[in-house]
Amino acid sequence: MKTRYIALPVLSVLFSASFLLSTGAQAADVPARGPMAFSDYDTDKNGSISEAEFNAAHDKRMQNNSAAGMPMKGAAKRPMFSQFDSNNDGKLSAEELKNGQMHHQQEMMDMRKDQMMNMQNMHKKNMQQ
Repeated sequence: MKTRYIALPVLSVLFSASFLLSTGAQAADVPARGPMAFSDYDTDKNGSISEAEFNAAHDKRMQNNSAAGMPMKGAAKRPMFSQFDSNNDGKLSAEELKNGQMHHQQEMMDMRKDQMMNMQNMHKKNMQQ
């Protein structure tokens, strides 16, 4: 019995350490979650983000997360370049990126809020039956 109590925390620490080491290389590339910095997208450093750079940064994040064993549940909700390119010039400025990221985050929060409310309503209905 005592070995079971010791083994579980040890395995937990080892798993956590290996996960942190495997995702540590990713930190230098693109963040695993949340908004990416303008510099993560603008790989040619010309001061704007092309559609190809935008898609490449998102693809790189998905590849890194997949390699780290992270769930890909938000992949279908990935923002589109056209949603960010407010002046339709085929490139994103820092301001367009920031505004697009804020809008996308708000949409995601609203969607999660709706999901939670739907789950609560379903739970209430089940409790009434």
